[in-house]
Amino acid sequence: MTDTKNPVYLLTLRSIGRLAPEGAAITLLNEVLRGQQLAPDSVTADEMQSILFGPLLERLSNISRHDQASEALQGLSEELAALMLGQLSAPASTDPDDDFELEFEDEAAPLDFGDDDFEFDDPDYGVASAAARQYDLRQDSDQEQLIRELGRITGVESVMICSAAGQVLRSRAMRDMTQLGGVVAATNLLFGQKLRLMSASLGQSTVCMRPLGNYCVAVIAGPQVNVGRLLTELQQVQEAAA
Repeated sequence: MTDTKNPVYLLTLRSIGRLAPEGAAITLLNEVLRGQQLAPDSVTADEMQSILFGPLLERLSNISRHDQASEALQGLSEELAALMLGQLSAPASTDPDDDFELEFEDEAAPLDFGDDDFEFDDPDYGVASAAARQYDLRQDSDQEQLIRELGRITGVESVMICSAAGQVLRSRAMRDMTQLGGVVAATNLLFGQKLRLMSASLGQSTVCMRPLGNYCVAVIAGPQVNVGRLLTELQQVQEAAA
């Protein structure tokens, strides 16, 4: 048994517990955390993500088949990413079972929005919005321009540009975006180059991500956002040729 109420630790322990008895799972997890100078009560989802496919997978592979351990940790990584998103939406909540919805678009699937997805009386929305726009995200000026343009959309609260590894490069935010960088890194780890757009509905907030080569654009919006328009705007963002 464990006394900690840290949802990150409990989610991880539950996943390991599918491969080992509870006592062995607790011992293994605590030893891995201690080796990384992390504590059960305070380890964050971002920190846990960073050790899943290194020290933790190595130890799990000693007590189960490598493919089983890898599959279990991949599922755990998805749960941790969802937990990180949930904490961005409602920092006071620590319940890993909070409701959320994730929508993904991969490179093979075109976006398909119906009339009901758009608010045609939105005064900011026009035909010009549908045109593809290229940005060289290596340049500070292009990063600023993209952030300004997305920030003009009604309901958008925060915009972040980060590296594929989750390092925040530039942001304009009403809240700390550092944790969202960890979500980006975890998402890229799970889906690689196949992911084109991701949209997560989290209660009164919506989080959208648009991978662009070595970069990713992430947006947090409030309940008044026109999600159809936001996703279409993100779809039109293209990476300028090097």
